[in-house]
Amino acid sequence: MKYAQIVQGKVQGIFEYDPLPEFASNILMVSVEEIAPIPQPGWSYDGQDFTAPAPQAAPDYGTKISRLALKLRMTVDERKDIRAAAESNADVFDFMDLLSDSTYIDLTRAETVGGVNSLETAGLLGSGRADEILTDAVTKEEQWNG
Repeated sequence: MKYAQIVQGKVQGIFEYDPLPEFASNILMVSVEEIAPIPQPGWSYDGQDFTAPAPQAAPDYGTKISRLALKLRMTVDERKDIRAAAESNADVFDFMDLLSDSTYIDLTRAETVGGVNSLETAGLLGSGRADEILTDAVTKEEQWNG
């Protein structure tokens, strides 16, 4: 049978025993055979019910990302199309030139928002891609560390 090992009201692990051995008095073993979903380590136990921990909020890494991070938010084909367009389209060239001279990219800055949206309008980014590129949460790997 499967048992949850409880110490100080927290599930420490799920174990299979047949028969259930003796444990120290500070360790409670509770059958989880009839419980769905099976509790996991870190869940609370109040003597009757198991409770999953509250989900942790995703860390907020702000809106500043590295230049590389912005480029990696685009697909390979999008980057190739943008580079090709920059050779003949002064507006695309100017925006990409501004990005290359930037210390970091602020995804909420008006010039960034306008420039990325203009890439979509020009057909260099797929429909809805500007919004994804600008509003997806910044990850730890993307954040600018200046």
